[in-house]
Amino acid sequence: MFWNDIKEIKQWMRHISDRLSVLDQYARNTTEDEKDAVDRLHDKMDVLINDQKRFAQVALAEKILDKFEDYMKNVDKLNGMINEFKGCVSMSRAAISEKKEMDDMRTMLENMIKTFQKYHDYHKSFNNQYFKIDAIHKALCEKEEEKKAAVKKKPVKKKKAVPDSLSE
Repeated sequence: MFWNDIKEIKQWMRHISDRLSVLDQYARNTTEDEKDAVDRLHDKMDVLINDQKRFAQVALAEKILDKFEDYMKNVDKLNGMINEFKGCVSMSRAAISEKKEMDDMRTMLENMIKTFQKYHDYHKSFNNQYFKIDAIHKALCEKEEEKKAAVKKKPVKKKKAVPDSLSE
């Protein structure tokens, strides 16, 4: 509001005040019909003043409505950002879940590899033990068979000629 507007409003108020005082004096000097007319005039002026207040309230309401619309646009933008954030959180949770699953699978594979390694080591040692047992069996059994085979052949002993001089 400009200073000139304030001056004009003050002058207008003085003018109305002067007119109201004149009307008031006129109302004191008039009859009942004239008083009713003055009262009606006062009522009309009250209505006009109230209309001015209503116009001001409407203008204020329009400004507030405009600000509210701007606010709602910002709220819509904020809701969009929140939805994007929710999407990011959802994707992060999915990635974390997949990482956990991969870690679980990695752990399971490591356990399978360890189990296979233990089985392989056991099988290898079992084969070694089997070969050791087989070697011991061959060593024992084949030697006995060789001894039996050697007994069957009985080598022929050659008699040495004993000199006659020694025989007596």
